[in-house]
Amino acid sequence: MDHRKQLPPLVLAISDNDTVAVEKLLQQGNKLSAAELKDAFFYKHHENGWRETKAKPKLDPKILHLLEINSALPEVLSFSTLKLILFLNGDHEIISLDEKINPPDLNANGVPDLPSPMELAVRDYNVKAVRFLLSEGAKQRPLQILYGEVHHYFFMGCDLLNIEKEKNRLLKDFAFVKEWRHHKNQSALAELLIADSSPELFKLVEDDLKTKEPRLCFLPLFGEAAINNRYDLFNNKFFVYLFNTYPEVADQALKVAAIFGNSEFIEAAFALDKLDFHTVNALLSIAAAMKNDPLLETIMRALKKQGMSLASIFYQVNQEDNFGSERDALFWAIRKNNPSAVKFLLDNDIPCNGYRDGWADESYLHLATRIGDLSIIHELLAHGAQVDFKTARGNTPLLNLVRHGSNDKELAIAHLLVKTYGADPYIKDENGKSALDYIENPLSKAEFIQDYENFRSKAKPAEIPPSRQSHCVRFYKAVSSLIVGEEHAHQKIPYSPLLP
Repeated sequence: MDHRKQLPPLVLAISDNDTVAVEKLLQQGNKLSAAELKDAFFYKHHENGWRETKAKPKLDPKILHLLEINSALPEVLSFSTLKLILFLNGDHEIISLDEKINPPDLNANGVPDLPSPMELAVRDYNVKAVRFLLSEGAKQRPLQILYGEVHHYFFMGCDLLNIEKEKNRLLKDFAFVKEWRHHKNQSALAELLIADSSPELFKLVEDDLKTKEPRLCFLPLFGEAAINNRYDLFNNKFFVYLFNTYPEVADQALKVAAIFGNSEFIEAAFALDKLDFHTVNALLSIAAAMKNDPLLETIMRALKKQGMSLASIFYQVNQEDNFGSERDALFWAIRKNNPSAVKFLLDNDIPCNGYRDGWADESYLHLATRIGDLSIIHELLAHGAQVDFKTARGNTPLLNLVRHGSNDKELAIAHLLVKTYGADPYIKDENGKSALDYIENPLSKAEFIQDYENFRSKAKPAEIPPSRQSHCVRFYKAVSSLIVGEEHAHQKIPYSPLLP
C-alpha cells in the first residue's frame, strides 16, 4: 500500500522539499494540522510503503518562511520550537545554537508522539544543546533517557577473596564505557539536569516508584560519583533524595566507593544517617579485605558521629544471620590475613567468640588457626578468645589442627595453643576422639601431654584482663540497649554465646 497517496498535497510538497508546490498550495489556503507535522517534516515516505523515521536533511529554509508568513502551522507549535526540533533531530542547517532565536515553547512541542527538544538533546548526548535549553527555561529533566538501563560495569556483588581483581574489573569496564561514543557526555549531562533540583526530577522518581518494579536506572549516576569520589554531590538536594529513595542503588555505590578507598564519599553518606547495618558491615568488610586500615578508621569515626558502635553492628549481623551467609569485618580481616585490622576491630569492642561459620558453627579462632598467622592468633587470645571453643560437633581449634594439619606450621600452632594458652588435648569430638587420639607420633603425643601438664601447674583461675573488662562492659551495654532499650541498658541480659 502506498502511504504517499493518502497524504495531503501540502504534506507531500514539504516532504519532497518542493518550494514551488508549497508556495502554490499555501496561496490556495492550505494549512497543516498537528497530526500532519510528523509526515511533513520527520518521515520520508517511499513508494513501497515504508517510511524513515528521521528528519529530512537540508530542508529549504524558504519553506519555513512561507509557512510562517502564511500562518500555516497549528497554534500548538511555534516556529522557533519547530526549528529547534528540526535542528536537534538532525537538520543542523536550520539554525545554530550560537545565533539568537526567539525563546521557543520548550515544554510542549505540539507534535504528537514526537520527543520534545530537551528529550532530543539528551538522547543525542548534546551538552551544548541541553545547556542552551536550560538557559531558555526548559522545565523537562529526562534523566530516565540518560540512564535508561543499568550498565554491567557497576557493582552487582563482589567476591571479597578476590577484591583486587574486582577493582581492576570495575576500572577496565568503566574506562571502556567512558570511551563509548554515546556515554562520553553522560556525567556532564546528568550534573546539568540535576543541578537545580527541579520539581520535574522529583516527579520522575515518584512516577517510577508507582510501578511494580522500580527501575535502578540511576545506578550509573551513583557508580560514577562513587568511583570519582564526588562527595560534593551530597550537597545536591535531588542527589540526596535519590540516595535515600533507592537504598539498593546507594548500597552498591557505597561498595564501589569502598573498593576505590574513597572515604570522603562514604563519610558524606554516613552524615545522612540512613545506612542500615548490612551496608555498614559490607563497607567494613571491604575495608578489612582490602587491608585499607585508614578506611576502617574513617568508618569508625562516622559511626561514632551517628552514635553507633562496631559492637552493635556486629551483634545485629550475627543475630540475624544464623547460618553465616553474611560475613562480618573481623572474619574478612582474619581471612585476608590483616593483623592490624584484627587488632583495630577487637580494640573497638567486637567480641572475639561471636563468629559462626554456617553449619560448622566455628569461632574466629578456628578460622585464624586455619589461616596460620600467629600474630592474629595471639591477638584473638589476648582479647579473650576461648581457646577450647567447641562447635556443635565438639571440634575445638586444637582438634581441627591435629586432625587436618599436614605441615610443620600447623603442628607448631597446635603446640602453641597447648603450651602457651592451655588448649585441652583431652576434649573429645562427636566421634569420641580427642586431639591426642589423632596424633600418630608417640613422641609428639608425649610432648603435647607434657606441655598441657606444665601449663596447668602454672595456671591461675581464669580472669578477664583489666584492659579487656572495659571492652566487655561497653559491648554489654550496647547489646543491652538493642534488646531492652536504652533506659534499661544497665540491667543484666541473658547469657549469649555471642558475648565475650
